[in-house]
Amino acid sequence: MPRHILSSLRWYAVNLWHWWLQRSRRSELRRSTDRGRTVVIDVQENRWHRYLHILLLFLADQGFSVVIRHRWRFIGSWASHDLFRRSSFFNLRFGSDRAEHELLITDRSAAGKHLRLDLEYFPLPGYVLPGIRVPMPMVDSQYIIGSLRTRLKVPAHMRRRAAFFFGNMDREAYARPEPREVFGCFTRTELFDLLRSQHEHRMNEPANVDRINSVPQKDVVLLGRHKQYIPPSELIDVLARFDFFLAPSGVVMPLCHNLVEAMFAGCIPILQHAHLMDPPLQNGIECLAFRDAGELALALERMRAMSDQEVLAMRLAVNQYCQEHLTPAAVISRLGRTGWNGPLHLNGELASVMRVQQRMRELGVAGPLPIPSTVQ
Repeated sequence: MPRHILSSLRWYAVNLWHWWLQRSRRSELRRSTDRGRTVVIDVQENRWHRYLHILLLFLADQGFSVVIRHRWRFIGSWASHDLFRRSSFFNLRFGSDRAEHELLITDRSAAGKHLRLDLEYFPLPGYVLPGIRVPMPMVDSQYIIGSLRTRLKVPAHMRRRAAFFFGNMDREAYARPEPREVFGCFTRTELFDLLRSQHEHRMNEPANVDRINSVPQKDVVLLGRHKQYIPPSELIDVLARFDFFLAPSGVVMPLCHNLVEAMFAGCIPILQHAHLMDPPLQNGIECLAFRDAGELALALERMRAMSDQEVLAMRLAVNQYCQEHLTPAAVISRLGRTGWNGPLHLNGELASVMRVQQRMRELGVAGPLPIPSTVQ
């Protein structure tokens, strides 16, 4: 038997086992949520991984009863494992789909009102994607543990005036060429090497959380998770100690969940890819944006020179952006304004990056894509 079939059989059995293990909990949840609206997820192949899981978490948060229609390839995939292993809010529907539902989300065209999932996520310059683009979220763990049930971190007092980073600093994993070759952004490895070579006097790379403020005069603080892991339940509070967050690229695309987590913690991001957020972050309002090494140096100097009042005003703007665009309520409300009909552009990470590369070839667009001016 071919290896891919054996793998699918294994994941199918594992994922269904997790579903059955949580059946009693799911029954209790169903009694409290079935009074709401029902959304049916009919997806043949999960090419969106955790981003689809997060979208379903958003729907459940906003009172939808989530039903996943039984599809062999969808269940028999490692990409669906976290959904089946970690979430208990959905039901499986076997057999024909005759039950009433308010909303259908599918990965192909269907009769009647529905949202069609699309891997095309990164628009080319001058090209507007029709439909709705789901914004970049936090990592799924933050929604599962209920981080947003507490207020957003926007205290009136000032924090440490520094650009903080916590996350994965694996040199090989974060040296892939896609962020640079497709989007014109530094890879994570390139950005950190640039900081170490050109801003060594500002760098503090502590051994653990207890030492992140050990060298006050050094205002670029990098803490790799290989030194100390900060669990999701504690991360927002650690981020909230700092005024700014240095937001490097992810593995295959500039966007990364740690940017959004930092924004929900009230940090002002310093980043090269403000234009890839939806809507774009505005330089000097919700972020400090840069295009190259020279503008990065200017952004770090601006961070140091800003008044307390300017920092607080930017933090409030970050908070407003999160409330209006990034919360589950904001995202689901935006989907509802489409009449629950049309294309739904959902991030597929590598699959979406490959799609934009394909689109560039078709249109004869030479990479990398330009980064808009950061002048404000």
